[in-house]
Amino acid sequence: MKINKIFIYLLMMLPSVLLQSCLKDDDDKFDESSATRLQKYLDKTQGILVGSQNGWALDYYPDKNQSYGGFVYTLQFTADEVTVGSELAPGVTRKSLYTMTTDNGPVLSFDSYNDFMHLFATPSSDMYEAYDGDFELIIDSIGEDKIKTHGVRSKNVMYLYKLEKPAADYINDVVALRDNFVLSGAEGSVNGNKVKLEFDSENLQATVDIVGDTTYTSAFNFTDKGIRLYKPVTVGNVSERGFVYDDATVTLKGANGSALDGIFTPAVAINAIGGSISSNDDAFTKTVEINHLDQFNFTTDADWLKITKNGNTLTISGEANNTGDVRTGVVTVSVGAQKAEFTVNQADIDKDIVGSYYVAFYNSSNNETVLDGELSKVSGNNYKLSFTVTRGTWVMPLEIPLTYDEKSGKFLWTCGQLVCPTVVKGYYIFGIFVDSQGYWTGYNTSGAANEFSFEHDDLNGTYSIMQGDYPIVYLGANGSTQLSSANYAGYVEQLIGLQLLKKTAENSAKSFNFIK
Repeated sequence: MKINKIFIYLLMMLPSVLLQSCLKDDDDKFDESSATRLQKYLDKTQGILVGSQNGWALDYYPDKNQSYGGFVYTLQFTADEVTVGSELAPGVTRKSLYTMTTDNGPVLSFDSYNDFMHLFATPSSDMYEAYDGDFELIIDSIGEDKIKTHGVRSKNVMYLYKLEKPAADYINDVVALRDNFVLSGAEGSVNGNKVKLEFDSENLQATVDIVGDTTYTSAFNFTDKGIRLYKPVTVGNVSERGFVYDDATVTLKGANGSALDGIFTPAVAINAIGGSISSNDDAFTKTVEINHLDQFNFTTDADWLKITKNGNTLTISGEANNTGDVRTGVVTVSVGAQKAEFTVNQADIDKDIVGSYYVAFYNSSNNETVLDGELSKVSGNNYKLSFTVTRGTWVMPLEIPLTYDEKSGKFLWTCGQLVCPTVVKGYYIFGIFVDSQGYWTGYNTSGAANEFSFEHDDLNGTYSIMQGDYPIVYLGANGSTQLSSANYAGYVEQLIGLQLLKKTAENSAKSFNFIK
């Protein structure tokens, strides 16, 4: 969640300002003191909160810019305690105390620590201000079904909605809709004006284009039936904040009669397929159920691949691979003018890929380096890439541990692993990954991985170029078999842009051609 948009919506503060003014000032205009009236207001609010049998749904927005989007909580109140549920942990609740106070106006305070309510407000060593979250909400206005509040810290407006179903059911429905929400956008009409929405569901942000008027970004959260925008779509005297998703018609419907037609993206189909497809050399068939499959078109450049659609069932089939080499087909998915691709890889790993290779990279002096190497099987899905790197008097016979991922058809090299079976000058050699900005992954295996996906073409034969977020590999010298800051002595050599080219009778006498 990296988007960082700032919204200034001054009217959000107006109700609380007016409320505090009428409660705290001009005592001589009322029969009761402001303190008495404020306490009655708090008592009324608490009575409404406690009186809801199923509790309340809170649309919670941390950060004053709502840059993380919105998250759903459920709150069930007794006179002293609140039970909190969250879409972040379905099926789990946390119970704690709460108070109704008069600090900064009428305040609902979750002042007893609660894992959920304090999640975005609890600092850490990495984030000393946490996520700028609130656990104190100033009450702006109250109704029997909806309560408007804003955060003491963030000033974000956050609504509580009375639940008409059990809190656990509401959370489950939110999660189900969230996980199956596949629209990249929607367009239609609000109060006679054309409106376009574009969704970033990962960051919970929506771009709102009121055509011919204004364009802005609004955070949003999921509900049990659709989405709610932090900043509503307002055209004239019609304002739409919440939209119900109708899957049958692929529309988002507003409470005031607005209807927006949903828009899909090719990524929806590719995610349903699972990304790239990997198979051995045998003929294969894969079927996938994709909702609204009629919205997607599929084409391929490979004559050995066949793709068919039947209702919502997509079938991808491939003929047997008798070429003796790995082969790759590209499938293009299109929705209107939008296009995206995924690959289908077909190979017998132990026959088509295992073997002798040229291993090429740029070293720390930025010199092209080509070495002889061997990709061999260890056991199961475990393989190793062997080659020897020399830097001055350092001679390092490397054995890079690789794990073959059958689903993606790629070999994975995980950061922080020992890559040299022998001790060199008293040191153990580890593979440490560095990104393009020079940041490295630390002293332990962080889960960061680079990958090798093998391809074959007439120009290069069988080859692979290391891919991932860490294009630079340090060969790090460490004083023990446990990589740590205390034992780390620095790196001996760099491997930049690592590439592999399988040796054949045709290319064995040729110098390596770096694949750009």
